[in-house]
Amino acid sequence: TRICVYDRPGTRPDGSDRSTPVPQPHTVVDDVDDVVRLIAAAHLPGPFVVAAHSYGGLVADLLARTRPDLVSGLVMVDPVSEFQQAVGTPAQNATFDRDGRVPATPGGEGVLFDDAFARIDVAPELPDIPAAVLSSGKFPPPAMLTPQNYTLEQIHRANAMLATELHTTNRIVADSGHNVMLYAPEDVADTIVSIVQRAR
Repeated sequence: TRICVYDRPGTRPDGSDRSTPVPQPHTVVDDVDDVVRLIAAAHLPGPFVVAAHSYGGLVADLLARTRPDLVSGLVMVDPVSEFQQAVGTPAQNATFDRDGRVPATPGGEGVLFDDAFARIDVAPELPDIPAAVLSSGKFPPPAMLTPQNYTLEQIHRANAMLATELHTTNRIVADSGHNVMLYAPEDVADTIVSIVQRAR
């Protein structure tokens, strides 16, 4: 199996392997188009099992809907679920979109979440392909959260709705925080391998 790891433009502002700077904030369509161009430029034979983390889940979701010829399987690792707005309050949704637009660090990435949810809502249906959804079991302590933040229960519910859409289940990795691939790398790797095998 050949593995390609991709950093979105504007997501690695430090170190020697800087990703290409782009205007911020950007749209999910920009990201999907970038992935498609990257695949073509690198002459990568598809289709692909796409593993996506966090906001990358929305990119993978829209990619699978609009370019199903490129996607043979999906592994969503603590993703931002397309159903997150459905489980959130108006205040939580507005805060999430507002905070996403502002890069967390100077030169960092800004994301248009409301636009992403709207684009996915009008896109074609997800293809019927092998898929897995992993969710983190740990969350910031209550003292760090406000009523404008989503709760862990809401995120699990949104991810369970996504899993249902993908004809799978939402598996919670109990001792993992949001970066599941760092807390439980074997879990993520084993899940990807299992989806690759099913796709084959």
